[in-house]
Amino acid sequence: MTTTWQRCFIALTPSAATRGRLAALATSPKARAVAAQDLHLTLAFLGVLTRAQATTLAQALPGLAAPLPPLAFAGMECWPHPQRPRVQVATFALPDELYAVVQRLHPLLISLGLPIDSRPFRPHVTLARFQHGSAATDQALQPTPHFEAYVEALSLYARAIEPDGPRYAMLATAPLARA
Repeated sequence: MTTTWQRCFIALTPSAATRGRLAALATSPKARAVAAQDLHLTLAFLGVLTRAQATTLAQALPGLAAPLPPLAFAGMECWPHPQRPRVQVATFALPDELYAVVQRLHPLLISLGLPIDSRPFRPHVTLARFQHGSAATDQALQPTPHFEAYVEALSLYARAIEPDGPRYAMLATAPLARA
């Protein structure tokens, strides 16, 4: 039988200090916070991967890993809408260097028969997930002081469902050099 991984994605792994800063941001009391060690900035959602696809992606990560500048925090949002949110996110500006990484990733995904999201890429880190039917509170969108996020690796992750919520397993990673 061929091994497959469910709900896989390629993401930037924030530095430990950045994960700590993100985990300290105020989230809605109606939402379940993502564990600090699981915070990431998704570049591409892949879905199910076969062992061959995962191996190819893992081997390609070092060639895609490029130096990135610190990412400027842009604010907090509840998506898709504050009255009916699914997630609370920290959003970031999109520097040209990050956009270039995403664009270099697309041909590889296409060659492996993997999906490309048709929506414009918006850099964000999911901080909390709302239960179905919850509404965001004003606390969830309070202004937050400006800061810069540092990312240290480009990684391939798989999502696992645990009793206390989703967790993420890093299948492969490639360190980023500082810009």
